[in-house]
Amino acid sequence: MNSRFAPTIANAEPRERAYKMFDGDGLHLFVRPNGSKLWRLNYSWLGKRKNAVTWTVAGPRSRGCEREAR
Repeated sequence: MNSRFAPTIANAEPRERAYKMFDGDGLHLFVRPNGSKLWRLNYSWLGKRKNAVTWTVAGPRSRGCEREAR
């Protein structure tokens, strides 16, 4: 995870509509209106774009999980 991005994750506030905060390499934080935060990974498989809900926000281990998912 980008170290400059970590404080931004902690301060991400829910909005009226869900939104994404991109970290790079297809990884982004999805913030829902109810305040829940999920990491998602965009990837391609057999020429089709996919989006995997990978894990909830649990700290700096997220980037390592993204590498494992690849």
